[in-house]
Amino acid sequence: MNRFRLVLPVPSFTFGPLAVACAVGLTTAMPTFSQAVAQNGGGSGGLLSAGGNSIGKIQVRDSKAPFVVRIDEDGKLAPDAVKRLVAAMDANPGRLVALSASGLDLDRGGDAAKQEALAKQLQAVMAQVKKLRPSQPLALRGLPREEQGGSRAKARALNDRFAKVIKSADAIVLTGGVIGASGNGSAAVAKSFPEAMRLAGKRAILYKVDSGWKSRVTSNATGNGGASSSGSPAVGGASDPVLAQSTEIPMSGGSGGEVIAEVLGGWGGSGAGDLNGDGLIDAVDLAIALSMASSGGGSDVPETPVVIQPPESEPVPGSIDGETSEPAGGDDEPVAGGGDDPAEGGGDEPVAGGGDDPPANGGDDPPANGGGMPLDQLFLLNGSGFSGPTAPPANVGQAGDVGFDAKAIARWSTVPFQTFKDTLRVGVVAFHRNGIEKVAFSANGGAWVNATAMTINPSTGISEYWVTLKASDFPDGAVEIRAIAYPKNAGIPRVLGGAYQTALNAAPAMEGEHSMFAWSNFAGTLDRLPQFVSATGDDTSGDGTINSPFKTLSRAAKQIQLQYTTCDNGVIYCLPGEYDFDMKWGSTFAKANDRYITIMPAPGVLRDQVLIEEARPKTARVHLSNVTIKTNDAGNFYTGYNDLRTVLWIDGCAVSAKNGRYGSSQKVLQTCTPYVTESSWNDAPDGPTDAVMVRNTNITKLCSDMVSGVQVVLNVTGGDIDPANTGAHPDIYQIYRPTGSFENHVIYGVRATNFLAQGVFIAALANGEKIRNCAFVNLVLDANQSNFTSQVNRESEHLLIVNCTFDQTFYIRIGDFDDVSFVGNIFKAVTLDLSKCTPAQAATIDWRHNHFVDNTSYGTYTFGADITTGPAPVVNWAMGDFNPLPTGCLVDRVQAVYSNYDAAGSPREPMTAVGALED
Repeated sequence: MNRFRLVLPVPSFTFGPLAVACAVGLTTAMPTFSQAVAQNGGGSGGLLSAGGNSIGKIQVRDSKAPFVVRIDEDGKLAPDAVKRLVAAMDANPGRLVALSASGLDLDRGGDAAKQEALAKQLQAVMAQVKKLRPSQPLALRGLPREEQGGSRAKARALNDRFAKVIKSADAIVLTGGVIGASGNGSAAVAKSFPEAMRLAGKRAILYKVDSGWKSRVTSNATGNGGASSSGSPAVGGASDPVLAQSTEIPMSGGSGGEVIAEVLGGWGGSGAGDLNGDGLIDAVDLAIALSMASSGGGSDVPETPVVIQPPESEPVPGSIDGETSEPAGGDDEPVAGGGDDPAEGGGDEPVAGGGDDPPANGGDDPPANGGGMPLDQLFLLNGSGFSGPTAPPANVGQAGDVGFDAKAIARWSTVPFQTFKDTLRVGVVAFHRNGIEKVAFSANGGAWVNATAMTINPSTGISEYWVTLKASDFPDGAVEIRAIAYPKNAGIPRVLGGAYQTALNAAPAMEGEHSMFAWSNFAGTLDRLPQFVSATGDDTSGDGTINSPFKTLSRAAKQIQLQYTTCDNGVIYCLPGEYDFDMKWGSTFAKANDRYITIMPAPGVLRDQVLIEEARPKTARVHLSNVTIKTNDAGNFYTGYNDLRTVLWIDGCAVSAKNGRYGSSQKVLQTCTPYVTESSWNDAPDGPTDAVMVRNTNITKLCSDMVSGVQVVLNVTGGDIDPANTGAHPDIYQIYRPTGSFENHVIYGVRATNFLAQGVFIAALANGEKIRNCAFVNLVLDANQSNFTSQVNRESEHLLIVNCTFDQTFYIRIGDFDDVSFVGNIFKAVTLDLSKCTPAQAATIDWRHNHFVDNTSYGTYTFGADITTGPAPVVNWAMGDFNPLPTGCLVDRVQAVYSNYDAAGSPREPMTAVGALED
């Protein structure tokens, strides 16, 4: 966050955004204020999301997204509610855990006695949790209610019956959010959540602004770890790890007009008026300046907040969905697999029950996944080894059944070749037009274990089918896990089993039908002594210790290989400095063919203090954890050398091109096999295209493609894509493989905004190839208006497009469809290339429960059963807020067969909403 330097005082006068533009002759070149806001990701509350404001004795601070735990089953309090909450606290240190009352039948038919009885039960649960974890704050979501049956009076009466429950909480998490012209939404909260304000007292109130989470706290209720007014641990204090500290915005003389004048004075250039740090003073900076003025800077720009009050639901714990104040893998908050932990759930600094610190009660505690599935309940036990390939099971159902010839879509969500000393959670994302009955798992030929429901895997934050391996159940060494995904009712099961690569110089098959390979290290026989490197180290006199480090990664890798014959499972700790990624000595390359060699900051060293520079190590398994990746002048980090296909795991890293998106000409990654998890990717010509998997990653400021060609996309956010005058033809997700196939790909959870690009573009494939068995689920494509469209122009077999929101024309340019389902989507408009697809051919697609915004313009079409048309009843379509209005036609329309969470991480109801968002 820039601290604003205000140097150009101007007389105080009244003006609006357009009047300012006219005054300096910018009306034709500058977007309107609302357009500038939209281009920057939402309402002006989002424009100041990196900072906070102090308003009297109330401060608004950036906050991490709370970890919300559902404690209900069928509207009643779950018997294991306490265990769920305690497990969530243990699995999420430094994260505020919130008890969700949203799924409980709080009204109880209006029976006051039943309501009071439930209130006592909730009080007892909260008291037990605080007794078990006295130092950890507990928040409450779902109470107080602002309306009950459309009545604020009824809500007030209900809230009073639950007043003791509310007062037992350390913080209140609002079930709605705000888009506030005030820059932080504090006024909007006060106006639209009066019951929360009335009953919260001095407790922190957390709420979602369109770009992230904020907390509203009173200055005398928090402090440096002091107690809150309720006597519980402070929430939001300056040293409290639960919430980020506020960043005050200095306002010279209190005049927002000064900020605006500075922006206008530097228009088109750079300097102090560059309020968002993008190197250019433009309309986005003016939007920020105006939003500052409206929050008390001296201008007469009115405060007109738009309030969002969606149905109550919970964010996905651990997800990177644009709601956190910092993306996963950020400077201060590395997540699952980032930070100091060289493996998901393993290593020295474990996450969520991994590494050396098992979860409470030996790993049997339930997760906060809303599904009631006990944490780590499904364990895989060791077998004697697989005797051969796993034979594909017979088709489910009978010939002639719908979907009988459609094969399950299933991919691993776990990064292979990890070493684990305690537990490893292995997951599969799976879809079928009929839904998935179960995913069966086996380790080393042991008993098959069935995961029958999608729940949140705490190690990935993804709603999926997953099981747990305990290292103590396996001898130290290789573990092979296989899986089989079974469709419901009818369809072809898919086996994930077999070799990862046919040879070290071969890329893994794009279909992803391989086993998951991991390494147990319970007895520690695979441990390796870590080596230290420093920019001031010495490869000759150093010995690799922290007090006498080497200078280069090559020398550290050589030391590991000299000691252990290979670099498998080696760790190189980096003290501050820049390091060449090339790890060889003479003609010898570091050898890590089975397990990763991990390169990461030394304990206490920050991500931005360790820069790994472009090179191409011929090492088969390399894990870059929580470092900053530095490209060459052309924008490339890894390229060349086709004789080894390095599996490169980029985890919790910051990636950007040296000369930015327009000054770079090459892809960041080439000729390796990338996995990108929990990372940030910014200001580069393209994103991590053609990776095997991109998970929980934020990708912004590109001139070309975002995640094109990636085989598995899981929970990715981003945008700000503009080709400018580069000649690039950008896409969010494109498949262009004139010599390849498109089989068994999963694009599950993408939220992209502010882009001049095609959304989904499936183009050239090899002759005779079709789109086969691929799923697009939970996509939000909020495009800038242009001639770009989303397109499908290849023959398709078993293609799913489910619960997506397209603010872009969807163009169908092929007429051959078999087992294709478009279900529960919002389409801005659907058009056909009539030379390639007739309306009768398009109608063979399974169109159900879709909403078509434009069905009247020339060339638009609507198809299918249970359709609705016209302006979408969402909070604000023009501003990119596609959350459905609770009384509109989008809600309760689609059976949640395909996913139990939406694109923002909120649980879907059994009958879910049309579009990518549930609330």
